[in-house]
Amino acid sequence: MATEKRTGFFSGLNFQRFASNREARSCTDTHPLFYGIQYIHGGPLYLALDGGEVYRFHGPAVFLTSPETRFSYGSPPGTCRQQIHVCFNGPRVRKYLESGLFRLARDQEKPYLAIRSPKGFLADMLELVLLLQQEQYDFAVAKLEYILLSLQHQERAERHDSYHRDALDTLALQIIAQPKIHWDFAAEAAKLHISLKHFMRLFRQCHGVAPGGFVLRQRLYRACELLAQEQLPVKTVAFECGFANEFYFSRIFRKYMLFSPSAYRSRHRALTGSSAPDGYNKPIPADH
Repeated sequence: MATEKRTGFFSGLNFQRFASNREARSCTDTHPLFYGIQYIHGGPLYLALDGGEVYRFHGPAVFLTSPETRFSYGSPPGTCRQQIHVCFNGPRVRKYLESGLFRLARDQEKPYLAIRSPKGFLADMLELVLLLQQEQYDFAVAKLEYILLSLQHQERAERHDSYHRDALDTLALQIIAQPKIHWDFAAEAAKLHISLKHFMRLFRQCHGVAPGGFVLRQRLYRACELLAQEQLPVKTVAFECGFANEFYFSRIFRKYMLFSPSAYRSRHRALTGSSAPDGYNKPIPADH
């Protein structure tokens, strides 16, 4: 179904196809006739461009189709997906391409984008389909451009976060090398020119645990090394690993390693060929 308008501020775009399918199973291998937004709200999908690498992922995710590229995609055998698509063409598309509002999939590092806020994005796509069904062309063009802008904003945010991930990886290596010292994460966030809350979220995304938990984990791993390899008093081990006192260290060590420091040392020596007893790899909770 095509929706057109010949004049006005929102002219220059024709909507050629649009649909919402809760149980899509079809497979496609072709150069599309139009430009399109393909939103996979749920279910698995495979995707390849120009016969190249096959990407396999689950919704919620979106990819943009275009006549310049051959797209092969569909649901794996025995599965289905929830999909909404809107396809369009017209001279207005050229402006999208020139401004970067519509980025060709072949020009992206990864041809699809995982959606961070699927409920909101689903609502936007369903509203766009509804506007097209009601032939409210101007509002549909505005909604389409809002959706493309939101995708552009998310891509930029992810590239920005990727830059910070390099810095956070470097910080993690520094913590591993010096777990004993006091780490001021507010100061580390300030170095990256981001808020402490954003810093905490990014660190957890990168390393699976909050910064404080990461430091604690490294201190305990270092304590295990010292207890296993040296004849140091427990009090000295506690100090060398950044703990305020022997009693606090012993309580925390027993909580996560399942043994007291002294029992760990004795058990380690009794286990020939084993570097650590059961419990050594018990994960440190992310809320520490």
